[in-house]
Amino acid sequence: MKSFPIDQFCVTAVDLIMDQGLQYNSQLQYCNNQLTLDLLKYHLDLYNLLSSDVSYLDVGNGCGMLQWINNEEGNRVDLVGGDTKGCNDSEFFSRLRYELRVENKYKVSEYFSKGLEITPERYWDYLLFIRFGPLQQARAKDLRSITKFFEQAKKYGKHSIISKVLLNENVKQYIIDNMKYEENYMAYIVRN
Repeated sequence: MKSFPIDQFCVTAVDLIMDQGLQYNSQLQYCNNQLTLDLLKYHLDLYNLLSSDVSYLDVGNGCGMLQWINNEEGNRVDLVGGDTKGCNDSEFFSRLRYELRVENKYKVSEYFSKGLEITPERYWDYLLFIRFGPLQQARAKDLRSITKFFEQAKKYGKHSIISKVLLNENVKQYIIDNMKYEENYMAYIVRN
């Protein structure tokens, strides 16, 4: 795999924040070489678990690290990215995706309370929720929203892979109490 353009990537992130101001706290992680390399390693480990004979939508993919890895690996996996309108329209994330030469082809509903909506519609074997902000931020009182979210996931994918990193305890407990799942050291694999 070609070397990740870490220096240029982080410099671009810093320049964008300096020019535009900080829009999301999550932008700061991309300014630090070591944090960015750690994120890349996590995505590479996850990528190595993906199969080439099924399709994936990376929901909430931000700057597109998983897609970059897939491109570097010759598009071994049927993988596309999608994110919220705020992230898709953000110059910050758009520029970082440009640096990595990846794009988001799908839009995902912005607010967790509205459930899950993905446009344009398609059905995937797996929905990847690796770092999807709305799912990470769900509160215990959002049990109805969590239920609605996973009910609507059935419309878009056969399974969901939900990262254990940054996983909200409320969502984790909901998965354990209410869903059929398998788990490995990185994620819960949920049957939608």
